[in-house]
Amino acid sequence: MNATPDEVRRRVQEEHDAIRAQIGALLESTREVAEHVADAPRLWRPMIELCRMLQRHLDYEDEAFLPLLEQADAWGPVRVASIDDEHR
Repeated sequence: MNATPDEVRRRVQEEHDAIRAQIGALLESTREVAEHVADAPRLWRPMIELCRMLQRHLDYEDEAFLPLLEQADAWGPVRVASIDDEHR
């Protein structure tokens, strides 16, 4: 991984935006199912895609973001430990 810190930060932010959008799609599908506009199987595609997106994102953060964060300042190791807890 030879990305610059700015590239890593940009990618993490873009992935957070994409995850939020996918959560929005899943919520919309959930509303449609709850209102009997759509059948429950409609939830599977956005749910599976959200799971895939989250796993790719967590893997990228572990590989690229956390090493940078750990060295950023004196609080880096504390922040990394907190994120590790969240990821678990």
